[in-house]
Amino acid sequence: MYAWKLRALLGLVLTAFSLGACGDPGESAADSQFAGAGNLPGSPTEPSPQGLHFVEGPLTLQPGTRHLLNLRASPAGRYKIRCSLGPGSADASLDRAEVVTDESGLAELTVTAPTRTAGFSIHASTKTASTSLPVSVGSAGFGNLKVLPSYEGPRRVSTWTASAHVGASCAELLGAPPPDGPLLATASSGLAPVLTNVPVGAPLAVTLRAGHMAGGCQDYAGLTAQGTSSLGVTVLNRPVQLRLTQLPLRLSFAPSDALDRWVDETVGGVELPLRPTLSDASVLLERMGQRAPSPEDFTRERQAQAWDEALGRALGGAQHPVRRWWGQALRAGARRLLAADAVQAELSSEPGEASRLALVSVAGVAADDAALAVNDATTTVTCDAADTLLLSASSEVRPLLLLSQLALRSLNESPSPPASSFTAATSAAFCETTATTLAATGSAALSCERQCLWDLCALALDELWHEVQQGDAPAQFTLSGSGVAQVDEEARPVSFEGEWRGLLTRPEGDALTLSGPLSGGAKTVP
Repeated sequence: MYAWKLRALLGLVLTAFSLGACGDPGESAADSQFAGAGNLPGSPTEPSPQGLHFVEGPLTLQPGTRHLLNLRASPAGRYKIRCSLGPGSADASLDRAEVVTDESGLAELTVTAPTRTAGFSIHASTKTASTSLPVSVGSAGFGNLKVLPSYEGPRRVSTWTASAHVGASCAELLGAPPPDGPLLATASSGLAPVLTNVPVGAPLAVTLRAGHMAGGCQDYAGLTAQGTSSLGVTVLNRPVQLRLTQLPLRLSFAPSDALDRWVDETVGGVELPLRPTLSDASVLLERMGQRAPSPEDFTRERQAQAWDEALGRALGGAQHPVRRWWGQALRAGARRLLAADAVQAELSSEPGEASRLALVSVAGVAADDAALAVNDATTTVTCDAADTLLLSASSEVRPLLLLSQLALRSLNESPSPPASSFTAATSAAFCETTATTLAATGSAALSCERQCLWDLCALALDELWHEVQQGDAPAQFTLSGSGVAQVDEEARPVSFEGEWRGLLTRPEGDALTLSGPLSGGAKTVP
Protein backbone atom coordinates (compact mmCIF):
# COMPACT_ATOMS: atom_id res chain seq x y z
CA MET A 1 0.00 0.00 0.00
CA TYR A 2 2.73 2.33 0.91
CA ALA A 3 5.14 1.22 -1.84
CA TRP A 4 3.49 3.28 -4.58
CA LYS A 5 3.32 6.31 -2.25
CA LEU A 6 7.03 5.97 -1.52
CA ARG A 7 7.80 5.69 -5.25
CA ALA A 8 5.67 8.75 -5.99
CA LEU A 9 7.38 10.74 -3.26
CA LEU A 10 10.81 9.83 -4.58
CA GLY A 11 9.69 10.88 -8.06
CA LEU A 12 8.58 14.27 -6.80
CA VAL A 13 11.92 14.77 -4.99
CA LEU A 14 13.88 13.89 -8.10
CA THR A 15 11.73 16.19 -10.22
CA ALA A 16 12.21 19.05 -7.77
CA PHE A 17 15.95 18.39 -7.69
CA SER A 18 16.09 18.50 -11.50
CA LEU A 19 14.23 21.82 -11.58
CA GLY A 20 16.58 23.27 -8.96
CA ALA A 21 19.63 22.27 -10.95
CA CYS A 22 18.36 24.22 -13.96
CA GLY A 23 17.99 27.51 -12.05
CA ASP A 24 14.92 29.77 -12.32
CA PRO A 25 11.68 27.89 -13.24
CA GLY A 26 11.21 30.26 -16.17
CA GLU A 27 14.65 29.50 -17.60
CA SER A 28 14.59 28.22 -21.18
CA ALA A 29 16.42 25.19 -22.52
CA ALA A 30 18.89 27.53 -24.15
CA ASP A 31 19.59 29.13 -20.75
CA SER A 32 20.42 25.76 -19.23
CA GLN A 33 23.38 25.32 -21.56
CA PHE A 34 25.52 26.95 -18.88
CA ALA A 35 24.55 24.57 -16.08
CA GLY A 36 27.62 22.69 -14.90
CA ALA A 37 29.78 24.08 -17.69
CA GLY A 38 33.43 23.33 -17.15
CA ASN A 39 32.78 20.60 -14.55
CA LEU A 40 32.94 17.58 -16.87
CA PRO A 41 35.88 16.43 -18.99
CA GLY A 42 35.55 17.83 -22.49
CA SER A 43 32.71 20.23 -21.56
CA PRO A 44 32.86 23.77 -23.02
CA THR A 45 34.31 26.59 -20.95
CA GLU A 46 31.70 28.98 -19.51
CA PRO A 47 31.84 32.19 -21.60
CA SER A 48 32.77 35.39 -19.76
CA PRO A 49 32.28 39.01 -20.83
CA GLN A 50 34.99 41.64 -20.94
CA GLY A 51 32.72 44.45 -19.71
CA LEU A 52 29.82 44.63 -17.29
CA HIS A 53 27.71 47.56 -16.05
CA PHE A 54 24.31 48.52 -14.70
CA VAL A 55 22.32 50.63 -17.17
CA GLU A 56 20.94 52.73 -14.29
CA GLY A 57 23.03 55.28 -12.39
CA PRO A 58 23.12 55.45 -8.58
CA LEU A 59 19.68 54.57 -7.17
CA THR A 60 17.59 56.47 -4.63
CA LEU A 61 14.69 54.37 -3.33
CA GLN A 62 11.91 54.63 -0.78
CA PRO A 63 11.94 51.97 1.94
CA GLY A 64 10.25 48.72 0.93
CA THR A 65 9.85 49.58 -2.77
CA ARG A 66 10.82 47.37 -5.69
CA HIS A 67 12.93 48.46 -8.65
CA LEU A 68 13.75 46.72 -11.93
CA LEU A 69 17.43 46.90 -12.90
CA ASN A 70 19.03 46.35 -16.28
CA LEU A 71 22.47 44.76 -16.44
CA ARG A 72 24.47 44.84 -19.66
CA ALA A 73 27.50 42.71 -20.60
CA SER A 74 29.85 43.25 -23.53
CA PRO A 75 30.53 42.06 -26.10
CA ALA A 76 26.96 40.97 -26.83
CA GLY A 77 26.27 37.37 -25.97
CA ARG A 78 24.79 34.99 -23.43
CA TYR A 79 26.60 35.03 -20.05
CA LYS A 80 25.89 33.75 -16.58
CA ILE A 81 26.29 36.58 -14.01
CA ARG A 82 26.31 36.27 -10.22
CA CYS A 83 24.59 39.00 -8.19
CA SER A 84 24.71 39.91 -4.50
CA LEU A 85 24.04 42.68 -1.96
CA GLY A 86 26.85 44.45 -0.14
CA PRO A 87 27.12 45.29 3.58
CA GLY A 88 24.52 47.63 5.03
CA SER A 89 21.66 46.26 2.93
CA ALA A 90 19.60 45.31 6.03
CA ASP A 91 16.48 43.41 4.88
CA ALA A 92 16.85 44.27 1.19
CA SER A 93 16.68 41.42 -1.30
CA LEU A 94 17.25 40.46 -4.93
CA ASP A 95 14.79 38.33 -6.87
CA ARG A 96 17.65 36.04 -7.95
CA ALA A 97 21.31 35.42 -7.20
CA GLU A 98 22.20 34.59 -10.78
CA VAL A 99 21.00 35.93 -14.12
CA VAL A 100 21.67 34.96 -17.74
CA THR A 101 21.89 37.67 -20.39
CA ASP A 102 20.04 37.45 -23.68
CA GLU A 103 21.78 37.45 -27.07
CA SER A 104 22.29 41.24 -26.85
CA GLY A 105 24.06 40.94 -23.49
CA LEU A 106 21.14 42.36 -21.45
CA ALA A 107 19.64 40.88 -18.27
CA GLU A 108 17.02 42.06 -15.76
CA LEU A 109 17.21 41.98 -11.98
CA THR A 110 14.74 43.26 -9.37
CA VAL A 111 15.82 44.70 -6.03
CA THR A 112 13.51 45.19 -3.08
CA ALA A 113 14.63 48.07 -0.88
CA PRO A 114 15.02 47.53 2.87
CA THR A 115 12.28 48.78 5.16
CA ARG A 116 14.49 51.41 6.78
CA THR A 117 17.01 54.07 5.79
CA ALA A 118 20.15 52.47 4.39
CA GLY A 119 23.02 52.71 1.93
CA PHE A 120 24.53 49.71 0.17
CA SER A 121 25.77 48.37 -3.16
CA ILE A 122 24.53 45.74 -5.56
CA HIS A 123 27.38 43.68 -6.99
CA ALA A 124 27.44 41.73 -10.25
CA SER A 125 30.41 39.66 -11.38
CA THR A 126 31.82 36.95 -13.62
CA LYS A 127 35.31 35.49 -13.75
CA THR A 128 36.49 38.33 -15.96
CA ALA A 129 34.36 41.38 -15.13
CA SER A 130 32.54 43.01 -12.22
CA THR A 131 30.52 46.11 -11.43
CA SER A 132 28.69 47.72 -8.51
CA LEU A 133 25.64 49.97 -8.23
CA PRO A 134 25.31 52.24 -5.17
CA VAL A 135 21.82 52.39 -3.64
CA SER A 136 20.49 55.00 -1.18
CA VAL A 137 17.26 54.28 0.69
CA GLY A 138 15.41 56.91 2.72
CA SER A 139 11.97 58.35 3.45
CA ALA A 140 13.11 61.86 4.47
CA GLY A 141 14.80 62.74 1.21
CA PHE A 142 18.39 62.91 0.06
CA GLY A 143 21.12 65.48 0.22
CA ASN A 144 24.73 66.09 -0.78
CA LEU A 145 27.72 66.15 1.54
CA LYS A 146 30.99 67.95 0.77
CA VAL A 147 33.84 66.27 2.63
CA LEU A 148 36.61 68.74 3.51
CA PRO A 149 40.09 67.24 4.05
CA SER A 150 42.07 68.37 7.09
CA TYR A 151 45.57 67.01 6.48
CA GLU A 152 48.91 68.36 7.68
CA GLY A 153 51.12 65.46 6.72
CA PRO A 154 54.08 65.65 4.32
CA ARG A 155 52.91 62.99 1.89
CA ARG A 156 51.93 64.00 -1.62
CA VAL A 157 48.21 63.51 -2.23
CA SER A 158 46.95 63.05 -5.78
CA THR A 159 43.31 62.04 -5.17
CA TRP A 160 40.86 62.18 -2.28
CA THR A 161 38.27 59.42 -1.92
CA ALA A 162 35.29 60.03 0.37
CA SER A 163 32.59 57.55 1.33
CA ALA A 164 29.63 57.16 3.67
CA HIS A 165 28.45 54.19 5.72
CA VAL A 166 24.73 54.72 6.41
CA GLY A 167 23.53 53.79 9.90
CA ALA A 168 27.06 53.14 11.16
CA SER A 169 29.63 54.85 13.37
CA CYS A 170 33.38 55.25 12.99
CA ALA A 171 33.93 53.12 16.09
CA GLU A 172 32.57 50.15 14.16
CA LEU A 173 35.04 50.52 11.29
CA LEU A 174 38.40 48.81 11.57
CA GLY A 175 41.51 49.61 9.57
CA ALA A 176 43.81 52.49 8.77
CA PRO A 177 42.43 53.96 6.65
CA PRO A 178 38.88 52.69 7.35
CA PRO A 179 37.14 50.73 4.57
CA ASP A 180 35.08 52.59 1.99
CA GLY A 181 31.33 52.74 2.34
CA PRO A 182 28.90 52.08 -0.52
CA LEU A 183 28.40 55.79 -1.31
CA LEU A 184 31.60 57.06 -2.94
CA ALA A 185 33.03 60.25 -4.43
CA THR A 186 36.51 61.31 -5.52
CA ALA A 187 38.28 64.61 -6.15
CA SER A 188 41.75 65.73 -7.15
CA SER A 189 44.14 67.06 -4.54
CA GLY A 190 43.18 70.61 -3.58
CA LEU A 191 39.46 69.92 -4.09
CA ALA A 192 36.82 68.41 -1.80
CA PRO A 193 34.85 65.32 -2.89
CA VAL A 194 31.04 65.63 -2.77
CA LEU A 195 28.89 62.64 -1.83
CA THR A 196 25.52 62.76 -3.61
CA ASN A 197 22.17 61.13 -2.90
CA VAL A 198 22.97 60.56 0.76
CA PRO A 199 19.82 59.59 2.73
CA VAL A 200 18.71 62.12 5.33
CA GLY A 201 17.80 61.10 8.87
CA ALA A 202 20.30 58.31 9.50
CA PRO A 203 23.64 58.52 11.28
CA LEU A 204 26.63 58.46 8.95
CA ALA A 205 30.21 57.30 9.30
CA VAL A 206 32.04 59.43 6.72
CA THR A 207 35.49 58.29 5.65
CA LEU A 208 38.16 60.12 3.67
CA ARG A 209 41.42 58.71 2.38
CA ALA A 210 44.35 59.46 0.08
CA GLY A 211 45.04 56.18 -1.68
CA HIS A 212 45.69 53.85 1.24
CA MET A 213 48.51 55.92 2.71
CA ALA A 214 46.38 58.27 4.85
CA GLY A 215 42.80 58.39 6.03
CA GLY A 216 40.26 59.33 8.65
CA CYS A 217 36.63 58.99 9.71
CA GLN A 218 34.03 61.34 11.18
CA ASP A 219 30.55 60.60 12.51
CA TYR A 220 27.80 62.88 11.15
CA ALA A 221 24.05 63.26 11.61
CA GLY A 222 23.32 66.78 10.39
CA LEU A 223 22.59 66.21 6.70
CA THR A 224 19.73 68.24 5.22
CA ALA A 225 17.63 67.39 2.19
CA GLN A 226 17.77 69.23 -1.14
CA GLY A 227 21.10 70.91 -0.39
CA THR A 228 24.80 70.44 0.20
CA SER A 229 26.18 70.20 3.71
CA SER A 230 29.86 70.30 4.60
CA LEU A 231 31.90 68.14 6.96
CA GLY A 232 35.57 68.33 7.83
CA VAL A 233 37.45 65.07 8.30
CA THR A 234 40.87 64.90 9.94
CA VAL A 235 43.22 62.68 7.94
CA LEU A 236 46.22 60.97 9.53
CA ASN A 237 49.06 59.05 7.93
CA ARG A 238 48.90 55.30 7.79
CA PRO A 239 52.08 53.86 9.32
CA VAL A 240 54.71 53.11 6.71
CA GLN A 241 54.23 49.58 5.40
CA LEU A 242 57.59 47.82 5.28
CA ARG A 243 56.08 44.46 4.31
CA LEU A 244 56.56 43.44 0.68
CA THR A 245 59.21 46.14 0.28
CA GLN A 246 61.83 45.87 -2.47
CA LEU A 247 63.94 49.00 -2.11
CA PRO A 248 67.42 49.48 -3.65
CA LEU A 249 69.85 51.32 -1.37
CA ARG A 250 72.93 53.38 -2.21
CA LEU A 251 75.65 54.33 0.26
CA SER A 252 78.58 56.68 -0.35
CA PHE A 253 81.75 57.19 1.72
CA ALA A 254 82.56 60.76 2.62
CA PRO A 255 86.33 61.52 2.45
CA SER A 256 87.71 61.46 5.98
CA ASP A 257 90.92 61.06 7.97
CA ALA A 258 89.49 57.85 9.44
CA LEU A 259 89.04 56.31 5.98
CA ASP A 260 92.58 57.35 4.97
CA ARG A 261 93.95 55.87 8.18
CA TRP A 262 92.19 52.58 7.60
CA VAL A 263 93.58 52.32 4.07
CA ASP A 264 97.11 53.34 5.17
CA GLU A 265 97.21 50.77 7.95
CA THR A 266 95.78 48.01 5.76
CA VAL A 267 98.24 48.68 2.94
CA GLY A 268 101.08 49.33 5.37
CA GLY A 269 100.72 45.85 6.77
CA VAL A 270 101.34 44.45 3.29
CA GLU A 271 104.40 46.59 2.77
CA LEU A 272 106.16 45.27 5.85
CA PRO A 273 109.04 42.95 4.78
CA LEU A 274 108.10 39.30 4.62
CA ARG A 275 111.79 38.60 5.33
CA PRO A 276 113.42 41.78 6.70
CA THR A 277 116.90 40.87 5.50
CA LEU A 278 115.90 39.86 1.96
CA SER A 279 114.82 41.80 -1.08
CA ASP A 280 111.66 40.84 -2.97
CA ALA A 281 113.85 39.32 -5.70
CA SER A 282 115.54 37.03 -3.15
CA VAL A 283 112.24 36.10 -1.47
CA LEU A 284 110.74 35.25 -4.86
CA LEU A 285 113.75 33.13 -5.90
CA GLU A 286 113.80 31.33 -2.59
CA ARG A 287 110.16 30.32 -2.95
CA MET A 288 110.63 29.35 -6.63
CA GLY A 289 113.55 27.13 -5.70
CA GLN A 290 111.47 25.29 -3.12
CA ARG A 291 108.89 24.41 -5.82
CA ALA A 292 111.33 23.69 -8.68
CA PRO A 293 111.47 20.21 -10.23
CA SER A 294 115.02 19.95 -8.88
CA PRO A 295 115.54 22.35 -5.95
CA GLU A 296 119.27 21.47 -5.87
CA ASP A 297 119.78 22.43 -9.53
CA PHE A 298 117.79 25.63 -9.05
CA THR A 299 119.85 26.66 -6.00
CA ARG A 300 123.11 25.86 -7.78
CA GLU A 301 122.15 27.95 -10.82
CA ARG A 302 120.89 30.76 -8.59
CA GLN A 303 124.26 31.01 -6.91
CA ALA A 304 126.36 30.39 -10.02
CA GLN A 305 124.50 32.91 -12.18
CA ALA A 306 123.96 35.52 -9.42
CA TRP A 307 120.23 35.48 -10.06
CA ASP A 308 119.40 37.62 -7.00
CA GLU A 309 121.37 40.59 -8.33
CA ALA A 310 120.27 40.05 -11.93
CA LEU A 311 116.58 39.79 -11.06
CA GLY A 312 116.83 42.76 -8.69
CA ARG A 313 118.19 44.89 -11.54
CA ALA A 314 115.58 43.58 -13.97
CA LEU A 315 112.79 44.49 -11.52
CA GLY A 316 114.00 48.09 -11.35
CA GLY A 317 116.63 47.90 -8.66
CA ALA A 318 114.20 48.56 -5.81
CA GLN A 319 114.41 46.60 -2.58
CA HIS A 320 110.74 45.66 -2.52
CA PRO A 321 109.21 46.09 -5.99
CA VAL A 322 106.54 43.40 -5.50
CA ARG A 323 105.33 44.79 -2.19
CA ARG A 324 105.40 48.32 -3.58
CA TRP A 325 103.30 47.16 -6.57
CA TRP A 326 100.87 45.50 -4.19
CA GLY A 327 100.58 48.68 -2.16
CA GLN A 328 99.97 50.89 -5.19
CA ALA A 329 97.35 48.52 -6.56
CA LEU A 330 95.54 48.33 -3.21
CA ARG A 331 95.50 52.12 -2.85
CA ALA A 332 94.07 52.46 -6.35
CA GLY A 333 91.36 50.01 -5.37
CA ALA A 334 90.64 51.90 -2.15
CA ARG A 335 90.03 55.09 -4.12
CA ARG A 336 87.04 53.38 -5.70
CA LEU A 337 85.30 53.61 -2.33
CA LEU A 338 85.08 57.38 -2.80
CA ALA A 339 82.92 57.01 -5.91
CA ALA A 340 79.31 58.13 -5.56
CA ASP A 341 76.95 55.35 -4.45
CA ALA A 342 79.89 53.02 -3.90
CA VAL A 343 77.86 50.50 -1.91
CA GLN A 344 74.76 48.97 -3.50
CA ALA A 345 72.31 47.08 -1.28
CA GLU A 346 68.66 46.08 -1.17
CA LEU A 347 66.11 46.39 1.58
CA SER A 348 63.44 43.71 1.27
CA SER A 349 60.63 42.14 3.22
CA GLU A 350 58.65 39.01 2.52
CA PRO A 351 55.18 38.24 3.93
CA GLY A 352 55.44 37.25 7.58
CA GLU A 353 59.17 37.99 7.76
CA ALA A 354 61.23 40.82 9.20
CA SER A 355 62.88 43.28 6.85
CA ARG A 356 66.39 42.34 5.79
CA LEU A 357 69.27 44.26 4.27
CA ALA A 358 71.37 42.48 1.65
CA LEU A 359 74.65 43.80 0.24
CA VAL A 360 74.80 43.64 -3.54
CA SER A 361 78.18 45.16 -4.40
CA VAL A 362 80.92 47.45 -3.14
CA ALA A 363 82.46 49.79 -5.73
CA GLY A 364 81.59 47.31 -8.48
CA VAL A 365 82.76 44.19 -6.63
CA ALA A 366 80.02 41.64 -5.96
CA ALA A 367 79.43 41.15 -2.24
CA ASP A 368 80.01 37.40 -2.62
CA ASP A 369 83.45 37.97 -4.17
CA ALA A 370 84.48 40.13 -1.21
CA ALA A 371 82.93 37.68 1.30
CA LEU A 372 80.62 40.42 2.55
CA ALA A 373 77.19 39.72 3.98
CA VAL A 374 74.95 41.57 6.39
CA ASN A 375 74.20 39.78 9.64
CA ASP A 376 70.41 39.28 9.56
CA ALA A 377 70.31 38.94 13.35
CA THR A 378 71.56 42.51 13.75
CA THR A 379 69.40 44.12 11.06
CA THR A 380 66.56 46.35 12.20
CA VAL A 381 64.38 48.56 10.02
CA THR A 382 61.71 50.89 11.39
CA CYS A 383 59.85 54.01 10.32
CA ASP A 384 58.50 56.71 12.63
CA ALA A 385 55.38 58.88 12.38
CA ALA A 386 57.31 61.53 10.43
CA ASP A 387 58.16 58.98 7.71
CA THR A 388 61.79 58.82 8.81
CA LEU A 389 63.20 55.44 7.85
CA LEU A 390 65.69 54.11 10.40
CA LEU A 391 67.96 51.14 9.75
CA SER A 392 70.89 49.47 11.42
CA ALA A 393 72.98 46.46 10.48
CA SER A 394 76.42 44.93 10.90
CA SER A 395 78.80 42.97 8.71
CA GLU A 396 82.20 41.34 9.06
CA VAL A 397 84.84 42.85 6.77
CA ARG A 398 88.22 41.45 5.75
CA PRO A 399 90.00 44.67 4.71
CA LEU A 400 92.75 43.08 2.62
CA LEU A 401 90.34 40.83 0.73
CA LEU A 402 88.05 43.76 -0.02
CA LEU A 403 90.88 46.06 -1.17
CA SER A 404 92.45 43.34 -3.33
CA GLN A 405 89.11 42.78 -5.10
CA LEU A 406 88.75 46.52 -5.61
CA ALA A 407 92.32 46.66 -6.90
CA LEU A 408 91.57 43.90 -9.41
CA ARG A 409 88.65 45.96 -10.75
CA SER A 410 90.98 48.93 -11.25
CA LEU A 411 93.70 46.82 -12.85
CA ASN A 412 91.24 45.24 -15.28
CA GLU A 413 90.18 48.66 -16.52
CA SER A 414 93.54 49.02 -18.27
CA PRO A 415 93.96 48.03 -21.95
CA SER A 416 95.86 44.85 -21.02
CA PRO A 417 93.97 41.53 -20.91
CA PRO A 418 91.89 41.20 -17.70
CA ALA A 419 93.25 39.08 -14.88
CA SER A 420 91.15 36.44 -13.16
CA SER A 421 92.47 37.23 -9.67
CA PHE A 422 94.71 39.65 -7.80
CA THR A 423 97.56 37.11 -7.78
CA ALA A 424 97.10 36.53 -11.53
CA ALA A 425 97.48 40.29 -12.03
CA THR A 426 100.65 40.21 -9.90
CA SER A 427 102.02 37.36 -11.99
CA ALA A 428 101.33 39.28 -15.19
CA ALA A 429 103.27 42.22 -13.75
CA PHE A 430 106.38 40.27 -12.68
CA CYS A 431 106.63 36.75 -14.09
CA GLU A 432 107.45 37.64 -17.70
CA THR A 433 110.47 39.66 -16.53
CA THR A 434 111.46 36.98 -14.04
CA ALA A 435 111.24 34.08 -16.51
CA THR A 436 113.10 36.01 -19.24
CA THR A 437 115.90 37.06 -16.86
CA LEU A 438 116.48 33.61 -15.41
CA ALA A 439 116.21 31.79 -18.75
CA ALA A 440 118.80 34.14 -20.30
CA THR A 441 121.41 33.35 -17.64
CA GLY A 442 120.59 29.73 -16.81
CA SER A 443 122.58 26.72 -17.99
CA ALA A 444 121.47 23.57 -19.69
CA ALA A 445 121.85 21.74 -16.39
CA LEU A 446 118.67 23.42 -15.06
CA SER A 447 115.72 21.07 -15.65
CA CYS A 448 113.24 23.99 -15.99
CA GLU A 449 112.86 26.04 -19.13
CA ARG A 450 111.29 29.45 -19.66
CA GLN A 451 107.60 28.41 -19.30
CA CYS A 452 108.51 26.32 -16.30
CA LEU A 453 110.20 29.36 -14.74
CA TRP A 454 107.12 31.49 -15.47
CA ASP A 455 104.89 28.93 -13.77
CA LEU A 456 107.23 28.75 -10.76
CA CYS A 457 107.11 32.54 -10.46
CA ALA A 458 103.29 32.57 -10.55
CA LEU A 459 103.11 29.79 -7.95
CA ALA A 460 105.57 31.60 -5.67
CA LEU A 461 103.70 34.91 -5.87
CA ASP A 462 100.41 33.15 -5.21
CA GLU A 463 101.83 31.51 -2.08
CA LEU A 464 103.40 34.74 -0.85
CA TRP A 465 100.15 36.67 -1.26
CA HIS A 466 98.28 33.87 0.49
CA GLU A 467 100.67 34.23 3.44
CA VAL A 468 100.09 37.99 3.49
CA GLN A 469 96.33 37.36 3.66
CA GLN A 470 96.78 35.16 6.71
CA GLY A 471 97.18 38.36 8.66
CA ASP A 472 93.96 39.81 7.27
CA ALA A 473 92.07 39.78 10.56
CA PRO A 474 88.33 40.51 10.22
CA ALA A 475 86.91 43.82 11.39
CA GLN A 476 83.34 44.42 12.48
CA PHE A 477 81.43 47.12 10.62
CA THR A 478 78.28 48.46 12.30
CA LEU A 479 76.08 50.88 10.40
CA SER A 480 73.12 53.04 11.34
CA GLY A 481 71.31 55.27 8.90
CA SER A 482 68.20 57.37 8.53
CA GLY A 483 66.36 59.29 5.86
CA VAL A 484 62.98 60.81 5.14
CA ALA A 485 60.97 58.38 3.02
CA GLN A 486 58.55 59.01 0.19
CA VAL A 487 55.73 56.47 0.12
CA ASP A 488 53.37 55.16 -2.53
CA GLU A 489 49.56 54.94 -2.39
CA GLU A 490 49.84 51.90 -0.12
CA ALA A 491 52.22 53.71 2.29
CA ARG A 492 55.16 51.57 1.19
CA PRO A 493 58.51 53.39 0.96
CA VAL A 494 59.61 53.98 -2.62
CA SER A 495 62.54 56.35 -1.98
CA PHE A 496 64.38 58.25 0.72
CA GLU A 497 67.38 60.51 1.23
CA GLY A 498 69.50 60.62 4.36
CA GLU A 499 72.84 59.95 6.03
CA TRP A 500 74.66 57.03 7.58
CA ARG A 501 77.33 56.62 10.24
CA GLY A 502 79.37 53.52 10.89
CA LEU A 503 81.98 52.12 13.24
CA LEU A 504 84.76 49.90 11.91
CA THR A 505 85.96 48.01 14.96
CA ARG A 506 89.28 46.27 14.39
CA PRO A 507 90.72 43.23 16.19
CA GLU A 508 92.92 45.51 18.29
CA GLY A 509 89.71 46.94 19.76
CA ASP A 510 89.93 50.49 18.42
CA ALA A 511 87.16 51.81 16.19
CA LEU A 512 87.15 54.19 13.24
CA THR A 513 84.10 56.35 12.54
CA LEU A 514 82.97 56.54 8.92
CA SER A 515 79.99 58.34 7.40
CA GLY A 516 78.37 59.54 4.19
CA PRO A 517 75.15 60.00 2.19
CA LEU A 518 72.50 57.28 2.08
CA SER A 519 69.65 57.05 -0.39
CA GLY A 520 67.07 54.54 -1.52
CA GLY A 521 64.67 53.85 -4.34
CA ALA A 522 64.86 54.75 -7.99
CA LYS A 523 67.72 57.03 -8.94
CA THR A 524 66.54 60.55 -9.68
CA VAL A 525 67.63 61.82 -13.09
CA PRO A 526 68.67 65.51 -12.92
